[in-house]
Order: sequence, then C-alpha cells, then structure tokens
Amino acid sequence: MPDPWDRPPFPGRGNSQRTLYEAIGRALMAWEEVEGAFAHLYSTFLTGWPFDVGANHQYGEPLNFVHRVDGLRVIGCRYFYKHPSQALEGEFDVILRFALGWSGRRNDVAHGRARPSSWIIESETQGLERYCVIPPHFRAAKFTEERPAYVLSSREIRRFGEAFWELAHRIGRFFREIEGWHLA
Repeated sequence: MPDPWDRPPFPGRGNSQRTLYEAIGRALMAWEEVEGAFAHLYSTFLTGWPFDVGANHQYGEPLNFVHRVDGLRVIGCRYFYKHPSQALEGEFDVILRFALGWSGRRNDVAHGRARPSSWIIESETQGLERYCVIPPHFRAAKFTEERPAYVLSSREIRRFGEAFWELAHRIGRFFREIEGWHLA
C-alpha cells in the first residue's frame, strides 16, 4: 500500500504562475508550522514546557531537518525512559515517520523550479501560460531518462500543504498531551 507522501502521478495540466506560487507559499508556511511544533515538542521533552526559548533554539541548531529529527528522537528516547508510556511512544514514532515521509515532498516544493507546463506535460498546448514545478535540471538524481521524477501543479502542492498542517496540529496535540501527562 502506498504511503500518503509518495509522489503523485504527473498532473494533466499546470496552473497560472500566481496560483502555483500561492500554493507553494502556503505549503512552505505550513511546513514551518511543523518545524515550530517540533521545536515545542523538543522543549516539552527537555524541560516539561513547550516554550523554553533555549530548548527551542537547541532544536533548531542542526541545519538539516533529518538531523533535527535525530536530535528530537534522542531527547524523546530519554524522556520515555524516564516516563514510560507505550501509547505515547508509539504516537511519537508515527509522528516522526510521517514527518520524515512528508519532508521529501516539502523538499520537492522548496527546491523545485517553476517551468511552463507545456515543456513537460504532453497534453498541454504551447503558448498557454500554465506552469508546474519540476526538479532543477542540475539534479541528475531527480530525473530518469530526461523525465523529471516529479511534476507538481498547485493541486498536488495544496494537498501537501494540507497534510503539513494536519501534521503540525498532530504534533501540537501530542506535545500538549505530553506536557499535561508529564505534569499530572
């Protein structure tokens, strides 16, 4: 069964630049909510309170998301060693799996390039001002036989953004549950 963050099939058509760029901006802002929620979770694990400035900054020190998640995992393991809960630890593992899965789509959006969709989507008519996001041409690993690994219209990017928001809310509920459970 495919994961929800697997790359979607190529769209049938692109969008106006404005529509595409709006979807990109919304998705990237939603991802920043994921990162902020993880900083609060990190702080909750470390201090029992989500808004400890030093702990929030410590979460953000690694420049790479995967490294930040690794640090969060270490802090979470320490926390659950002291405060065992199979249910909460299981939810934490699911949240990390989802975050790492969706981070690939975040990267596709953030590091992609907007190009006329008629260059890539065969059914598109040249001359129409429609656009889509594809990987940059200098990233050979993101292409197979001259075809991009992904092509995204605003529809796919909006779906990613919605998933990012859902994940941020899930993390928020989780750190509030940890905070309340820990303090009880």
